[in-house]
Amino acid sequence: MDFPESPMLVAWRDAVFLSQTALGQWRRDSFLGRWIGLLGSWESGSFLISHGDAVGALMVALIFAGAPFIGTGPIGIGLAATAGFWLLLSIADGQDHKFGQSNIPVQLKSLFTPIHLPLLLYGAIAVVATGLSPVPRAALSGLIKLALYLVFFALMARVLRSPKWRSIVITVCLYVALIVASYGIHQYFHGVPALATWVDAESALAKTTRVYSSLGNPNLLAGYLVPAVPLAIAALFNWQRWGAKALAAVMVILNSACLVLTYSRGGWIGLVVALGAITVCLVAWWSVRFSAFWRRWALPLLLGGGVALLAGAVLFVGPIRTRVVSIFAGRGDSSNNFRINVWAPLPGPMPIQGRSRIISSTAAQTLIRKLLLLSPRPAKILTTRVR
Repeated sequence: MDFPESPMLVAWRDAVFLSQTALGQWRRDSFLGRWIGLLGSWESGSFLISHGDAVGALMVALIFAGAPFIGTGPIGIGLAATAGFWLLLSIADGQDHKFGQSNIPVQLKSLFTPIHLPLLLYGAIAVVATGLSPVPRAALSGLIKLALYLVFFALMARVLRSPKWRSIVITVCLYVALIVASYGIHQYFHGVPALATWVDAESALAKTTRVYSSLGNPNLLAGYLVPAVPLAIAALFNWQRWGAKALAAVMVILNSACLVLTYSRGGWIGLVVALGAITVCLVAWWSVRFSAFWRRWALPLLLGGGVALLAGAVLFVGPIRTRVVSIFAGRGDSSNNFRINVWAPLPGPMPIQGRSRIISSTAAQTLIRKLLLLSPRPAKILTTRVR
C-alpha cells in the first residue's frame, strides 16, 4: 500500500538531504558531476550498458549468495568488479534524459536517496580518521575496503529501484540465509568445535555450543541473520502462494532460532530492534483495516506484550539471563574486560586518531601496543578474543 508523503516529510527530506535546486547546481558545477553521462552515446549501442540494471542485479545477487561461503579475498574481487561496473554505468548514463524541476535529469534524481548523504558523511569522517591514524598504511587498507562497500551500496541503490530486480535479490538473500541458518541449527544438535575462545572458560556458559555456521564466528553469524529475520517476515505477508508463505514461516523460525543460538549479545539486541521495527511497520500497514479501538491500541498492546515476553525470557531462561547480565558486569566479564583494556590506555587529546576503527585486526594489535607504551598506566591486554 502506498502512503502519500506529507508536506512536513518532504520539507524535512529537502532540508536534511539535497534539495532539487542544490542537486541541479551540483550536477552543473561539480567536476565529478560533469562525468555523469560522459559516455552517453555509448549506452544505446552497448548490450552491457543497455541491460545495466539486470547485470548489476546479477552481480549484487552473486555477492550476497557467495559471501557466507567464500573468503574475504574473493569477496574483495567481487566488490572491486561491482565498483568498476557502477563507475561505468555512471559515466555512460545518456544525456538525453527527461528533465524535471530545476533542470535536473530525472534519472539523476532517482540515483540519490535520503540515505546517501549520511553515508557520504561517514565516508568523509573515515577519510579524516585515516589521515590522522597512527598506523596509516593499515588504516588506508581499511579505508579502501570501506570505499568498496560504499560503492557496492551505490550500485544496489541504482539497480534495486526496480521492483523486479529488488524482489529477485531479496529472494536470493533469503534462500542463502536459510541454508546458513540450517547449517547453524545442525551444528547445535550435532556439536561443533569452537574455532576460537568464544565462550569464557569461567562463565556459566563455558560448555555452551555457540553456533557459527559457515562464517566461523558466532558474532558474524548473528549480524548476518539480523536483517534476514524481518525480510522473511515481510516475505510471509508479501508472497501470495500458501506454499511460499509456509517457506517464509520456516525461514523466520530457523533464522531466529539460529540467531539466538549464537549467544551474541549484540545479535540479540539487533533482533529485538528489528522485530520491533517490523512490528510497527506491519501495524501501520494493516491499521486501515482495523476498527477504531484496534487502530488506537494495537501497537501499544503488541509492544507491551513484546516487552513482557522479553522480560520473562531474561528472568526465567537461565542462558539468556546470564548473557544479558554480563553486559552490565563491567570488568567481571572477560569480553567486557578486553574491550575496556583496549580503549582505557588511549590518550585523551586524540579522540579521532585513537578511536578510528578504520584499521585491520593486525593493525589494531599494533596500535594497542604503541598506545600501551605511551600510556602512563599500561593495561594488561587479555589474550582472549572478543565475545
